[in-house]
Amino acid sequence: MNIQQIFGEYIFSLMIAIFIFLPIVFAAILVMHFLMPREVLKRYFKPPYFREFECLFFSGVPYAPIRTVMFMRTIANPQSGLKRGITRADRLVPTWYRICSKIVIIAIYVGAAASLFFLIGGGVVFFSD
Repeated sequence: MNIQQIFGEYIFSLMIAIFIFLPIVFAAILVMHFLMPREVLKRYFKPPYFREFECLFFSGVPYAPIRTVMFMRTIANPQSGLKRGITRADRLVPTWYRICSKIVIIAIYVGAAASLFFLIGGGVVFFSD
């Protein structure tokens, strides 16, 4: 077995893991969306933190989970909210929500890195001799 076959099998296994991992992460985001404390939304989901268009856009059905992920990121890492001035959102949520936010955000980062590696690495393996 040569290195191309080994790497190809590795990329295939990574692809299968991503396809299993992706629905789990999306389900976790939806659960976290419905468990998002209203205090965070009442305090930070308004101007001057967000523009009026953003408030309307991220209130709709297909885009509300994106708003949840944005807030989960500021809850998991308060330094990421400096540009918008959202630095104390982590103090408005219970500890379990903060821990779950960190786990989901890390899972998103790992999934994104694995997907990029799959796209780049898979192309190298399958298009080379």
